[in-house]
Amino acid sequence: MVFNAAGWLVLRFGLDFNKSLIILHYNAYLGIDRIAYDSDNVFLKIYTVPAAALFVMILDIVLAFFIYSSLLKVSKEKKADYEKMKGSPKFIASKMLLGAAMALQIIILLYTVAIVVVNG
Repeated sequence: MVFNAAGWLVLRFGLDFNKSLIILHYNAYLGIDRIAYDSDNVFLKIYTVPAAALFVMILDIVLAFFIYSSLLKVSKEKKADYEKMKGSPKFIASKMLLGAAMALQIIILLYTVAIVVVNG
């Protein structure tokens, strides 16, 4: 959640929205390939990627919670200890979902910093 908030703040305070055009995507091989003009809805185009990442993060956290809670229900019925739970596929799946959410947020933070640097 911290990385996502940092991405939103980097975009908000790092970009000059008074410019006539803002570069949305830069590729080292092809160069600039997506631009937002001042007549376009610039805020919508700029904040689409962090908003989608926030949605995916919330979805990953909710799915991980439901998978982990189903594991806890089964373990209470069978009186399983924590060490046995760590090797179960549900435990591993919930941890992988949380790890994927974190990795996505870090990648999106790098994306937002790159957008600010390119528009520098």
